Amino acid sequence: MSAPQQPHSPTDRSTTADLVASLAEGDGTVRILSRDGSRFVPLAHQPRSDSDPEPWAEYDGNAGVVVRRHASTDVIQAPVTDRTEVIDDQRVDRSVLNRLRAAGIVCTPMHDHGTYAHIPFQDGGYVNWSGTTRHGIDVSNQHPIANHQSLGCDYHTENASAPAEDPDAEFATGDYDTDSAALVAHLTALADRHGHTT
Repeated sequence: MSAPQQPHSPTDRSTTADLVASLAEGDGTVRILSRDGSRFVPLAHQPRSDSDPEPWAEYDGNAGVVVRRHASTDVIQAPVTDRTEVIDDQRVDRSVLNRLRAAGIVCTPMHDHGTYAHIPFQDGGYVNWSGTTRHGIDVSNQHPIANHQSLGCDYHTENASAPAEDPDAEFATGDYDTDSAALVAHLTALADRHGHTT
């Protein structure tokens, strides 16, 4: 990914409330990034309390966990010039795919360049899962973790006699660490019940 266009320091918009408001204007036309030299990593607004002095979370996109926190005065605002822009190592599916692979579960991107992911089971059933952004963009696994709102999955089976033991599930705390861990646990349990494919 090329560096974002014209990033700037929020000199007169340095409060968290102003930054969140600017991020929401125009349905996400402003992205909040780290200000560490040329590391333009998108940050998630996840305050730990109403008075949290470091409300911006930087995630490890491979593991799905917060690795650093940033104060509002130490971030950059950058316009989003391309709504389809993807920062590969911050995609919402990256850490999920890594963890599923480690558990021996086959999971492949599908539909429109990977906006869903698909897991087939030995018994003929399957599950599709995807994410939703804070701006209401549904069925996408390609947006940055920083824009995460929820993760969900839909279980399907062509076996009419199969018990309805696997309802659709949604994980929507808004915290990627929590939601992605819950999704991985749910998908792993499904694969254990219905059989891993190779």
